[in-house]
Amino acid sequence: MSDRQTRSSGPVEDIPLPSTTRRSNTPAGSQMHTPPASSTSQIPPPEFPLDNPFGTLSPIMSEQNAPAGPAPGRSPSPTPPSTLSSVAPSIGAQNPNYVMPLSDISKAFTSVPVLTGKDDWKMWKFRVDSAVRVIRNHHFKSSGLPPGGTVRSACLHEITGKIDNKILVHYLNETDALELLDKLAKRFDPTTTVHESNDLWKLFTLRKPVWEFDKLLDEATDMWAAIKARDDDVPDKIFYSALVGIIPPQYHHVRTAYEATVKANLDDGKSPVYVPEALIDELRNEFNSYRAIHSRTNPSTTRKCQLRQST
Repeated sequence: MSDRQTRSSGPVEDIPLPSTTRRSNTPAGSQMHTPPASSTSQIPPPEFPLDNPFGTLSPIMSEQNAPAGPAPGRSPSPTPPSTLSSVAPSIGAQNPNYVMPLSDISKAFTSVPVLTGKDDWKMWKFRVDSAVRVIRNHHFKSSGLPPGGTVRSACLHEITGKIDNKILVHYLNETDALELLDKLAKRFDPTTTVHESNDLWKLFTLRKPVWEFDKLLDEATDMWAAIKARDDDVPDKIFYSALVGIIPPQYHHVRTAYEATVKANLDDGKSPVYVPEALIDELRNEFNSYRAIHSRTNPSTTRKCQLRQST
């Protein structure tokens, strides 16, 4: 065909070229479609952080606008160290270096009144228990550990400041707040007081036959030891008064001789102090001597001993 014929038949249509795909080394199942080359396809897509260091999505994120995971075949981008270092410690983490301010301990005992006796014991104990509970919870929340010796010493200082001097004088050697509270409870708690009163009543009304006087002294000693174990503040003069009341008339002369000996050895201007244990020793010696003498002089007793030996 000549050039003239070609121009007369009009423009020749463009023959479309076959489309091609870019080869990739990735497996066939994971190949991705390559978009057509353009000016905008050269800009890489923005990369979002893959993991939230706090374990949950940010408040500004939701299920609709949360970024999708990484494309298959791509390795996750590492999280910057500064982001990981800003992670807050978990609740309950232990902090042994925590020091509770003394002002916080004093503030907890502000509402505690002064203990003056049994009448205000119940309310005083309630206030102290509340203050100790607040301190313990605050310390555990801040450090993850129970209060140590420093906090307990500070609590002891605050508690002793809330006790009248007439009561505190009996507990000057206490070094632990909880032990002090236990001893105060034994003294002022109504239930403890009732038990103590019952035991004292049993002690003052203890009676046995005269020939079992040694058993009476043993039982009285055991009862007094139980009373002292529950309340160490009970004075020994109470026990001495109980002994004077339970001694049979046959042994009154022993008590009179003991008291005379104490007064004879007393310095001028001082009041006599009678020791219950010393009186018990004198009474035991008298009872043993009486029993030994009568066991030798009483024919019936001697006869009983002979019969026992023969059998």
